[in-house]
Amino acid sequence: MVKAETRFESPHKTTFWIVITILIALLGLGIFGAGGQVGIKIDPLKPAIGKRTPVKIELSEPRRGLVSVKVELIQDRNSVVLEEKTYKPSSQFLFWRAKTVRDAFEVEAGSTAMPSLTSGFASLRVTAARAKTWIRRPEPNIVEIKLPVRLAPPSLQITSSQTYVAQGGCEAVTYRVGETAVRDGVQAGNWWFPGYP
Repeated sequence: MVKAETRFESPHKTTFWIVITILIALLGLGIFGAGGQVGIKIDPLKPAIGKRTPVKIELSEPRRGLVSVKVELIQDRNSVVLEEKTYKPSSQFLFWRAKTVRDAFEVEAGSTAMPSLTSGFASLRVTAARAKTWIRRPEPNIVEIKLPVRLAPPSLQITSSQTYVAQGGCEAVTYRVGETAVRDGVQAGNWWFPGYP
């Protein structure tokens, strides 16, 4: 007669292996659970930097949340911090806890913030730190854009005297504008007459 044996594991042994598996998973999170790439968007509301140019900054990091951000205006070797913020990211183990996933704010770049700013080009740099773990210390995300600096209005030179095309008030005007002009023309009341080369 053949006897069948049933194997029965103790509940303590099963619990032990479940606890070990959870501890290994937590250790993996502690080692590899660093913050993800921070999405950075820099949106200057004007095409050039002037005296006080508003710039919109948008940040996002869905995994562990934002840690810190620094916005700088840089020209040559001069640099000024326009904004610096810190946030509380979620823990590497309790990643579902409260965190700041997105933020948007405006800064003002220009000669008001940096008195040594001169005409030419300047850079806006946004540096966003990423959440670290016990072992990993990821590099921050850095996004930089270069913009022209326009501290004086474009030059305007009238090159003609009064020229009447027709009797009764029709007149022609010739003028020259500087290279930094975005558009040119003549405005009379609500009427706009664009210039032609």
